[in-house]
Amino acid sequence: METCQAIGVTVAGKLYADALAHGARVGEWDQAQAAAIPRRVARAITAYIAEDAAERLIPASWSLLAVEHAFPDYGYARPDLVVHDGLGPAIVDLKTRLTLDPRWRERELMRYRHSWQLLHYAWAWGQYAQCRVGRYYICLVVLEPRFSVELMPYPITSEALAVWEQSAQRVWAQMAAEDQGAARPWMAAKHADEFGNCEFYDACFTHQWDEARMAVDYMRR
Repeated sequence: METCQAIGVTVAGKLYADALAHGARVGEWDQAQAAAIPRRVARAITAYIAEDAAERLIPASWSLLAVEHAFPDYGYARPDLVVHDGLGPAIVDLKTRLTLDPRWRERELMRYRHSWQLLHYAWAWGQYAQCRVGRYYICLVVLEPRFSVELMPYPITSEALAVWEQSAQRVWAQMAAEDQGAARPWMAAKHADEFGNCEFYDACFTHQWDEARMAVDYMRR
């Protein structure tokens, strides 16, 4: 367990340093949160291992097919886990929340129904392995104040995946055209949801898509 903790703390430190190197800033009010990252990571890893040992979050009967397998030929998807759950291939994606009020648990889980990201993972594995992926799982990890983990299944219909692929091909074509200077992006009709403003709100309304000005608030990766 000590080795897992050390690896986790090292990786978290590298990711934090990488974010800073690419222009991320930590406000004065967030310094204490940043300083607590190593302690929180170590504690979370300890709790997850203990929970898994007691409850078998990923059932022992499942076969592990891939870990963070990258798909450069299929939209650069990179699922956390690909498993065979006894019914067929499935995607497992870990989502971590520092805290989650129990009142909003159901709403949080509903957010992942028909998830663009998870449908992308399912489609990519299906293309790569020439198989049908019939479901994905969200492993929701809540760190504080009481550590909890739950694994929730979400079925995927063939029809839903076909509609997703049609939409994705349109989006990717638009992205390619923008990269080539043959098209310009457009502003979404909705700029906020129940969690706050869209993450690109300032890109539209403060910086008007000027890349030099956007560098103040955004990192190009």
